[in-house]
Formats: sequence, C-alpha cells, structure tokens
Amino acid sequence: MNYITSDQHFFHDNIIKYCDRPFKNSQEMNTTMIENHNKVVKDTDNVICLGDLTAGFHDKQKIKDTLTQLNGNKILLKGNHDSFGDRFYEECGFVVKMYLIVGEIFLCHYPLFVNSRWTTKIERQIKKVFDESDCKYIVHGHNHNNFSKIPIPEWPDSIKRYNASVEVNNFTPVPVTHILNEFKSI
Repeated sequence: MNYITSDQHFFHDNIIKYCDRPFKNSQEMNTTMIENHNKVVKDTDNVICLGDLTAGFHDKQKIKDTLTQLNGNKILLKGNHDSFGDRFYEECGFVVKMYLIVGEIFLCHYPLFVNSRWTTKIERQIKKVFDESDCKYIVHGHNHNNFSKIPIPEWPDSIKRYNASVEVNNFTPVPVTHILNEFKSI
C-alpha cells in the first residue's frame, strides 16, 4: 500500500499553538503521530512525506531516534524546514528528493500557487518542472490547516490540489487511493 503525509514538525512545540494542534506538548504530539503512522503503515508499505519532518529542533540523535521508529519504505520530498543535508535523512531511512511525478500527479512540499507573493526561488524552480509536465494534480503540504482539502475557490488557477498536511488528515498518513478518489470527486 502507498501512503502520503506532510508537515509533522516533530519536536516543534510552537506548531501546537500556531496550528491549534490538540496536544499538550511536543512529546504527546510526537508519540501520537508515530502511533498513528505505524497503525496504518506497515514495514512493506511505501510512505511519502511531503516535507517538514521537524522545524527548529537540532538534536540530530533525538530526531534520528524518532524518525527511525516510523514504519515503511520512506521517501522525503524536502520542505522549507528540512534543514539537514540529504545524508542525515538517508541515515534515518529516507530516500530524499524535491518532488516526484507519478502519472498525472505531482508531489512536492509546496502547493505551487501562481503569482504568490511568498513564492521562493525553489518553489519557482519546482513550479517550472510542474508546468513542463503533463500532471493535472498536485499533492502538497506546507499550508498545514490554513487550507483544508480540495477544491479551494480562491486559488487563481484550475490545478486540482490535495493538502496532505497532518492537521487536515487526523495526524495520520493518507492512502493514495483516498487521494485519487478525492480527485475523481471534483
């Protein structure tokens, strides 16, 4: 089975306040997300994390001890808070990339908004790859619970997107089949 998740922000105490996460502290949050992950993702499953595994926490050993508890064949599509080098994430059991293309689906950390005033250089580079692809859909994170799922009428383009952030997916990886069904329903 294949799963997608995003924006766990392990060890990030302030994300609880910023995104109104239902946890007392980051330890409770970490434990819940690991349990939820391992309830659905088995060792033989594939799971793509669309970035931001941690944020502002730099104890590499604690991070490694946490990330290696996660089941599955793991792929990390780096986000803006994944500040360690690729080698570190590889040591934690991840294959590291910036984006993936699977059929008509483009997967990356960023929603790739058109003409967004917050667009960074890396987002523009990834958006160029998307524009040159035959993809019709974007599965992303980055927005946390600022946007729920699809469709979002105020988006200035017709691209269908799915927000895989943990806040809008019960802090649990989502089966790819569920996301495909969401796309078919719009």
